[in-house]
Parts: sequence; C-alpha cells; structure tokens
Amino acid sequence: MLYAGLRISEVLSLELDDITISDLMNKDNQRDFYEIYLKDTKSKEEQTAIIPIIYIQKELEYFKTLKNNK
Repeated sequence: MLYAGLRISEVLSLELDDITISDLMNKDNQRDFYEIYLKDTKSKEEQTAIIPIIYIQKELEYFKTLKNNK
C-alpha cells in the first residue's frame, strides 16, 4: 500500500470489503481507481485513500481467491 501512503497499522487492519472501486474517472472517462476505507488511523478519524487499480489488482484477486477457497 506504499502507493496510497498508508501506515503499516492501517494496512494490517484492512479487510477486503474496505476496498471498493471509486466513482472517480480517469482522462479516458474510465473508473480505474480503488477507494480504501480506513477505520483505524493515527488520528482516530475514518479516512479514505485512493489508489490506481493497476497498482494492486493482482494482489486483490489473489486475496479474494484465498477468501473464496475457505
């Protein structure tokens, strides 16, 4: 989660349901960003981070596969 600027503690508290496709559009009018909903932040306030889909797509697919195989 380096590209989103998240702290280690924020990443460790993430769940797959905390990551959703954003409504933001790129220059080609496509939705290609994820929104990461952060519940446990240093400031104790809920926040949202934005990251391009291409940076974490493969990892998300892997973790979703693991979750579905349980």
